[in-house]
Amino acid sequence: MLKFKFNERTSVAYTNGNAQAQPPSPKRVDRLRPTGNTSSFASNVASVRPSTVSNDSGAGDRQDDVTDVSPEERIAALTSLTLYDKRPAYYGSIKFKESVVDNGGPARYACLSSKTSADKVLKVLTDAWKQKKPSVLLSVSGSAQDMRLDPYLKDLFTRGLASAARCTDAWVFTGGTDTGVMELAGSALAGQSGRTPCIGFASWKMISHRDVLKRRGEERNYRKLTANSSKSAALDKNHTHFFLVDNGSDEWGAEIALRADVEEELQKQNVPLVLLVLGGGPNTVDQVVASAIAGAQVLLVKESGGFALAMAEFFEPLLVDRAKLVASRDASLKRFKQRFGEFQSRFEEYGLASSNELKAKLSEIAKRLELINVYSLRDEEGSSFEASVLDAIVQSFVLKETQLQRLEKRKLRDRPVLSLVPATPPHVDSRSQANPEYPARSHVPDAKVRWDVDWPEYQPVPFTHADVRSNARDLDTGHKWADPELSPALRAELEERKTYFDGVERTLKEACTFDENGAPLNPRGRTGMAERGLLGKWGPNYAADPIVTRFDPENPSKLQVVAIQRKDTGQWALPGGMVDAGENVSATVKREFTEEAGDFGSDKRQQSEFNAKVTELFSGGRVVYRGYVDDPRNTDNAWMETTAFHFHCSEELGKMLPLNAGDDAAKVLWLDISTSGQMDVRFKKFYASHRKWVELVLKSGAARSLAVDDVMQKDYPVRFPVPDDKVAWNVVYPEYSPTFYTSENVRKFERTSAEERFSKDKWGDPSDPKAVEAELAKRETFEVPVPFDEQSGAPRNPRGRTGLMGRGALGLWGPNQAVDPIVTRWDAARGLNQVFAVNRNGVWMLPGGIVRRGESVPEAARRAFSEKIAQESDALFTQTDNRVVYRGYVDDARNTDNAWMETTALHFECSFTVAKMLKPKDDKATWLDIDGQNEAFKLMNSSHRRWVNQIDASLKQRRKQTGLLELVVAWNRIDIAKRVLDDPELFEQRRREQVQRAFQQALMLAVDQKHDAAIAVLLLDYGAKPEDVDLERLFEGRRRDVFEIGHEIQKVTAKATAKPKTIRDSVPESSFDKPLWKAEYAQVISKYVPGFDRYARPKECLDSEAHAESKNFKDTSDHLQTTELAFWAVLHGAFELAYLLWERSDTPLRDALLLQQCCQLLLKHKQRRQPRELMEAEGRFCKAALGVLEHLPDQDTARGILQSNNSKRSTLGTPNGEAVSNLNLAIMNKNKDFVAHRYCQGIADDMWLGKTEHGGRLRMKAKTSLIWLPAQGLF
Repeated sequence: MLKFKFNERTSVAYTNGNAQAQPPSPKRVDRLRPTGNTSSFASNVASVRPSTVSNDSGAGDRQDDVTDVSPEERIAALTSLTLYDKRPAYYGSIKFKESVVDNGGPARYACLSSKTSADKVLKVLTDAWKQKKPSVLLSVSGSAQDMRLDPYLKDLFTRGLASAARCTDAWVFTGGTDTGVMELAGSALAGQSGRTPCIGFASWKMISHRDVLKRRGEERNYRKLTANSSKSAALDKNHTHFFLVDNGSDEWGAEIALRADVEEELQKQNVPLVLLVLGGGPNTVDQVVASAIAGAQVLLVKESGGFALAMAEFFEPLLVDRAKLVASRDASLKRFKQRFGEFQSRFEEYGLASSNELKAKLSEIAKRLELINVYSLRDEEGSSFEASVLDAIVQSFVLKETQLQRLEKRKLRDRPVLSLVPATPPHVDSRSQANPEYPARSHVPDAKVRWDVDWPEYQPVPFTHADVRSNARDLDTGHKWADPELSPALRAELEERKTYFDGVERTLKEACTFDENGAPLNPRGRTGMAERGLLGKWGPNYAADPIVTRFDPENPSKLQVVAIQRKDTGQWALPGGMVDAGENVSATVKREFTEEAGDFGSDKRQQSEFNAKVTELFSGGRVVYRGYVDDPRNTDNAWMETTAFHFHCSEELGKMLPLNAGDDAAKVLWLDISTSGQMDVRFKKFYASHRKWVELVLKSGAARSLAVDDVMQKDYPVRFPVPDDKVAWNVVYPEYSPTFYTSENVRKFERTSAEERFSKDKWGDPSDPKAVEAELAKRETFEVPVPFDEQSGAPRNPRGRTGLMGRGALGLWGPNQAVDPIVTRWDAARGLNQVFAVNRNGVWMLPGGIVRRGESVPEAARRAFSEKIAQESDALFTQTDNRVVYRGYVDDARNTDNAWMETTALHFECSFTVAKMLKPKDDKATWLDIDGQNEAFKLMNSSHRRWVNQIDASLKQRRKQTGLLELVVAWNRIDIAKRVLDDPELFEQRRREQVQRAFQQALMLAVDQKHDAAIAVLLLDYGAKPEDVDLERLFEGRRRDVFEIGHEIQKVTAKATAKPKTIRDSVPESSFDKPLWKAEYAQVISKYVPGFDRYARPKECLDSEAHAESKNFKDTSDHLQTTELAFWAVLHGAFELAYLLWERSDTPLRDALLLQQCCQLLLKHKQRRQPRELMEAEGRFCKAALGVLEHLPDQDTARGILQSNNSKRSTLGTPNGEAVSNLNLAIMNKNKDFVAHRYCQGIADDMWLGKTEHGGRLRMKAKTSLIWLPAQGLF
């Protein structure tokens, strides 16, 4: 996984020329359709985006990551690129002689092997060439020939593409040559300010004049000398980067597989994809089919002609009824057949031959109408093209969220405990026609599979493959790996042959029956085929399957397994194989793994290194499964049995272990199998039996470690020893004799029968599990199926033996449900997450507890957490979204063979303000740093630590990624923002933390007056909290500083930091111990908002006791922050934002006067900077104050508000810190119209006439009344 900075957000576009390349394999996912047209918008992001061009670097290189090492040297050092023949890669920069447009410097290029990993390519882009991580992937497909578009339409498209790419901060992937859509995309993006990277993937040996590029680390001049042809093409002069891919052949398309891999890797990083189709021919059909199958959004540009026009006209009638056809597969198929018949005669007009093959391809697209959209450049004069792209991106998030929600529901669905052990399902694959080497089997219905079911008509097809017969061990020729034909002597041998079909070692004579010919009968029943098929042995044929796992070095929450892609079937599977005669099963596992995952050819050094690591890995391991395999090779008389071993790599070994395909494998890789919703799509299509065994590993993990550890539960008797290979119930363990134990504390609170209600004093089950047999059948569990002991009626631990019977310290037979709240907060100053933990018996754990009878899981979480917090924790549960992290079995020291813990782990991510309020009640609770170097965290309960690590990795990954709301804010599209915030299917994209991040960005972008400030206010309406804004990012992360406030802060900071630093100064300070306002910020603001430095001081300790007890905290903190944000906005020239924030104030009169004063002081000190805008803003706030006054209902209400000087902000506006009333502040601001208002004049009249507490001669002589003297000068 690549490491990217949090604030770097870009997107990707990708183009493909079909005349020169075959379509990539259908690997794309998460590509979703756009919805209807929207209005056009201005692309304002470029003005607030960091520059992407460096004076001393290539085109598009980032300024903020320049080092003394050249990009070329970094390529060689970081990725060790090679050509296809293993020679060092060519790399350098290209200067195009024909280019007249400034593209920001020479283009970068690298010539590399087609076997290069996608991860290495992305590292070249991000590390060596300093490009920022993409956030959107655009794919343009179509003609590789010259595009003969109408000039008007061409102009509309190029302007639309450039605008869409710029506003999404895009990369553009193309085929790299100067023809067709590739040249069109390059020219559209040429000469931009803050140039969009235009990255070409091309076939190395098809590039003309490539000899000049056979250099390393040099800048080369490149000139097109000959015309493009079917044998070669020149590189396009408007591209910024090139990957020239070498696969050893002189053909087009060498780059396709690598480009598809890069695309797939980006999608894994949650990069959405939209496919744009312009023109094209027959190959474009394959491209669209592959993309649609993978779930890509497709935009057909109708006027571009060719395939795009043909498909647009074909699908338009179907799109009219899109919703109806998507909902009904039958209706969709019927309508498609009708449309194909109507259109069949017209395909030849577009160069497409009508055929069954074309019909099949279009049928695949028609099945996914929700992904298809037709766009016409003429509809909106081209202005809505970029809007359609943005809508498509939004829709891709919508469908992805829908998919994730469905996955989450399936993963977390509650299921009832089964009262009986389920019957073994009849083998399915063994009766299938899935093996192409076999003749058709006789059909065997489910009801007729068992041999004890009478079926006299059964006539299985006899079949033994010729390879089996020719390799029999009684022949003089062949390899002698197969049994001979049946004979009495062989029958005696077969009867003593071992079988493990049900996990128990027995002889065939004990476990099976034999037919009249002396052949053993498949113990799982009929298969529809007699004899041996492709299997060499009568009866069981033994195999071994290694399950090798590691935690992803880049994301420790992800579990990965070594997987191979079979050469024969293309299916993903474990790297296993047959056990050779006389070979130990463990040796087979090691041999097969080496053969299928470790073929390094002639590279003896790498082969030796791999073999040494495999020896270390296979020195341990445990049996996960032993028994029958439902395999399409099985017959009535021969079947597969296997032993699946699990080997887990250490962290060091997992990073070091190289993989290379060999033997029967086409590919070998580490496959994600995490249950956190990030499971690789290839694992979902894993070979069925193999996937079940891997899921057993997922379930068990290190599951038995605590349950058999008596040290963790000192009150328990000594457990009976349970070896790893004897844990499973289906493994025979005749010596197993565990102690029966239920603690006295549980017995005190047992119910006497099932009829007795649960209560505070009766929370345990009766001692006899049969007394609650009916209740157990209804009790909820996350572990099914659950076996039961036939004699006692007690449920058996679904994870296997623990060495102890009974209930131990648990009250219920079977599952005991608990809840574990995982409360985290982000310490921005130190760059790490923290989790709230409690200490129980010297072990740090989550503050969880048992779910009481009749209590919901959230209620139980709230109760358990509140017991450990000093303050009221209502804010955590009312203002924070929660997310289910885990539901299921817990490896707990209290577990027994008949009672176990299950839990629901809920994650609560605290906002900054809520996190500061949550204080541990005593020293038994604390905020733990989630850090592998933190000794306390390392000692945390293993299950709890695993969940927390999973959350930590997810949170860190999310902070690196740009959320949909942040993208929409950058697009400056309030209409799309409103749609996202209202869409019920986009819940994940509008969680509190996502809204808050978007609000922070909206504030910073609003400094640019072209950006719509209303977006920031909209986000406030949807949950953004001003008090959670990162002030440091606001002041130091801005892009526009018209009044040089940042320069003033730097000068103040320089003076403050001139003193020598102490050791304590060098230690990073926690965000939660820092004052809210830095002294230098407050000092500079006080120059324009007098008294702000004193006003900000009480807020240095939001978590102080005085502040926590203050009744004003909950009532005023939000508005205080809103007012302060308005001050910040004025000081940075964002006057519209300041006004919109002022509209949300609960003291609008005071705040309008303070903002007016701020504008006046800026005019005084910054006369030459935007005087007209400042005067307009001052006048606007002056009128705003008058408008508030006008809306007051009567003189008495106005008197109270105008003369009030006891609020916290009463000291603002005066340099000496003395509290002044609103009326006095208006006089100081010389707000003539305000003071002339009837309410103000009424107060003045009352004072002069002595009718108020401020009236009379004595009061006029008071110091506080002297401010009225300047008021006379206003009239």
